[in-house]
Amino acid sequence: SIAIWSGRDDPPFFENTPACPADSYSEAKLSCETECKITKDQFGLDYSIIRAHNFQGPYLNYASKYRNFLGIAVRQALDGENITIFGDGLQSRQFSHVKYLCEPLVKLLEYNTPTIVNLGADKSYTVLEVATIIKNIAKQDGKNVEIVHLPPRHEAKHATCNHSLAKLALNFKDETDIETLCYEIYHWVKQQ
Repeated sequence: SIAIWSGRDDPPFFENTPACPADSYSEAKLSCETECKITKDQFGLDYSIIRAHNFQGPYLNYASKYRNFLGIAVRQALDGENITIFGDGLQSRQFSHVKYLCEPLVKLLEYNTPTIVNLGADKSYTVLEVATIIKNIAKQDGKNVEIVHLPPRHEAKHATCNHSLAKLALNFKDETDIETLCYEIYHWVKQQ
């Protein structure tokens, strides 16, 4: 997970960028990677680590209050609540539609190479930009919600990765349109 770099503020992160976990969530993600490496060394078990980040789409967990910004913001808007963001909202993230995740996963299973690969969109958006998109979708749906800024929390300001290896080794291509993605999620959650 891109979370292994939560203590760094020098993106973009490459597969070989040294990890710097800043919280228990990111430490747990790094521990899983370490376990894979140890198991390979001790038992010869091959593995691939996919550092997929911010993949979103219909069927996402929209009930969590702690992870998955798009799900949280959509749920708040549909409930008629203001959309809350932490700090100034200028944190940047790369959001991808989940439909772009399956093909590279299958390729990794078939070819078992490379060992570690970053997967996600190249284009970054601020949390404030995405919140504004969701606010506008909700407005078209008759919901009058605002964006409310909460005190900042301990998180990476800019969490972005380089995907050159995924493009080269797996022919990875992400064509996520953030407005379409938010619209799909909003209307899927609304139907639940």
